[in-house]
Amino acid sequence: MGTKFYSLVVLLVVFRPSESQNIRTLKLSLDPKYTSLLPLSTKYYITELSSTPRMLCFLMCLQLIDICAGTVVNTDALQCKLMNSHLNGLILDVNNPVPGWSFWAVESGCASGWTAYNGHCYIRISTQLSFYDAHTHCQQFAAYLVEINDPNEITWITQNLLKDLYCADPYACGTWTGGNDISVEDSFVWRGSNTPFTFTNWYGSNPDDASTTEKLDCVEIFYLGSWNDRPCPDLKPFICEK
Repeated sequence: MGTKFYSLVVLLVVFRPSESQNIRTLKLSLDPKYTSLLPLSTKYYITELSSTPRMLCFLMCLQLIDICAGTVVNTDALQCKLMNSHLNGLILDVNNPVPGWSFWAVESGCASGWTAYNGHCYIRISTQLSFYDAHTHCQQFAAYLVEINDPNEITWITQNLLKDLYCADPYACGTWTGGNDISVEDSFVWRGSNTPFTFTNWYGSNPDDASTTEKLDCVEIFYLGSWNDRPCPDLKPFICEK
């Protein structure tokens, strides 16, 4: 007999005084291969809850849907831990099983290899391409080079797409975004939407195109989330968004 999988759809109706009624949906699936297993570190928890029934844990995850990847639940003990990452073999404490816990994963609706955040799907491509070729590559997925609009998105990107990177020199491991000032110097826009920046997170004295004879028209993100402008023909990994 094959392994059984279970799914549950949770609906939460959110009322806002100044807006019409909003309905948000969340689909969670029980993943039996992670039964009785917990992460190695509490850094993978958004929060830990006690005296909390399973359904309330699911509703809490829905309220934090932009960052909640799932929840580990102990139904008998009325405990749960909201997760900022899906469980996988790299973060599990497989040598110390804890009976009673089960993992319910948020089903993102994104294709395999892509990761969901705030209604969008993201993927980091490790192949190193120029800014222009990276843009074209993203278009093949009906996507665009990532557009970063607030600090929360930067935090999510660093924790989920750049978390395995480290460089003593941050300039050595940047990743292309869609930011650029190719058309008008110092007027940065996002390549996909051609909309101006509404938020920035520049590293040090960047952007510094005006202080060099080399054209630094395209924007990369460092592994800790800060930005740098560099020559568009440089070869870098990149993040696609759709």
